[in-house]
Amino acid sequence: MDWIKCIRNRLLRAARREAGITLIETVLAIAIFGIVSTSVIGVLTSATAADGNARQRSIALELAQQQVEYIRQLNYKDVGVSGGNPGGIVQGTQSKWVAGLRYDLTTRVEFVNDPISGGVVENANYKQIRVIVARHSDSMELARFSTYLSDSARLSSGSLNNSLINVTAMDYWTNELLGGAEVTLTKTWDAGFTATDTTGAVSGLPTFGIATFEGLQETPLSPVGYYDVTASLDGYTTLKEDLPPELATATESAAHVTLDTSGTKSTIIHLYKPCHINVRIVNETDGSTYTAGQATVTISSTTRSATTEQFVTTDGTVSTDTINGEKVLPGTYTVDVDTPTNRHGESANNPVPTGSTDYANGNLISNIAVSLPAYIPPTYITLTVRVRQGANGCSSPLGNLMKNATVKVVWLSNPSDPTHNFTASTGTWTYSDAVFTGVPADSYEIRVTVPYKPPWGNWQTLQGTIPETAYSSDTSVCVGVS
Repeated sequence: MDWIKCIRNRLLRAARREAGITLIETVLAIAIFGIVSTSVIGVLTSATAADGNARQRSIALELAQQQVEYIRQLNYKDVGVSGGNPGGIVQGTQSKWVAGLRYDLTTRVEFVNDPISGGVVENANYKQIRVIVARHSDSMELARFSTYLSDSARLSSGSLNNSLINVTAMDYWTNELLGGAEVTLTKTWDAGFTATDTTGAVSGLPTFGIATFEGLQETPLSPVGYYDVTASLDGYTTLKEDLPPELATATESAAHVTLDTSGTKSTIIHLYKPCHINVRIVNETDGSTYTAGQATVTISSTTRSATTEQFVTTDGTVSTDTINGEKVLPGTYTVDVDTPTNRHGESANNPVPTGSTDYANGNLISNIAVSLPAYIPPTYITLTVRVRQGANGCSSPLGNLMKNATVKVVWLSNPSDPTHNFTASTGTWTYSDAVFTGVPADSYEIRVTVPYKPPWGNWQTLQGTIPETAYSSDTSVCVGVS
């Protein structure tokens, strides 16, 4: 029995050893299969991705070619990006869906200034078209296509295109070019014509700050024709001199130009950031704001001639964003103040805007204080006026006194004041306790009318001004009437 038990135990141990070996082999087989499968899947995935990218690139190239073919069918003057330079009807950016994938198309159109070298576009013989197609999901560029286009119609002179106008938008104050300004072109002889373009906005390019209108016709001689140019930019206004004139036949100017056949006209339109001026009249004695009555404030530009305006204030302040009908330009200004008490204040050479960097930073409000001297009370005097016969009646020998003459002392700052009319019944008239309020001597003059002498009832200025000594002492004035 022992030998039977021994054989059985050996068989059981052999069976156990055989089962362990099978499990290990299975695990190893699975691992090997996984490694091999991963490699195969990676190869298959890469192959699939490469095939997908190649297909996407093929689609992108086809989209780019389609866009170029579309542009080639356009009228030459319409070849340009809407709102770009040159302007046209082509959309700068657009999206296309093909086979469930979104593609972004970017189209650029630029002038090629060949064969003329350097400077601004002169004849704009060609336009360069560039189309870039990218995958929308990650902006990866898939295709790029570039070509050149010229006008198919030549003029009799042999030019590749018609007349053109180059419009430069420039900052009046800094003389810097302004990119992104909208420029509009109209004809004085054709109310239905309007062309709009935008100055180049990429600094460093020859087209920066410039809008070019090509494919134009020459201006007629009879009736005289002009192209009118206007420009606008957010935060800016156009210099008054660079606006089109009201009359269509006015003299040629920056915004009112003529063109010859196949000619090029370049013009500059100046724009500026409008400023604002606040004036405060200050009493120099205590620094308070002047509120003693009406005051006249004259604001004058020392940068531009004929830019001046008077303002009247009763609270000692003036605030304005226009001078003489034009928005306040940057520059330097002088502010003069006069009051009824004949106090005068002046503040010269005030920079507007105030700081050197304010204009660039948009800080366009300037505060100007004008100091008034202390008030000087009026001087009381006695004035005697004698009217004598003869134009030289006041010379030696003296002429006879002319009775019933009417004497008027005229205060030139208020010539309509009726309180200074008097009748010199005896030929002599005395004006005592007269209030002369410190104004210059030449602000007064004496006028005499003799009732029995023509012109009847009309005032005649028969003598000059009251001498300055009249402010400090009694004075006598003789008037000679022939």
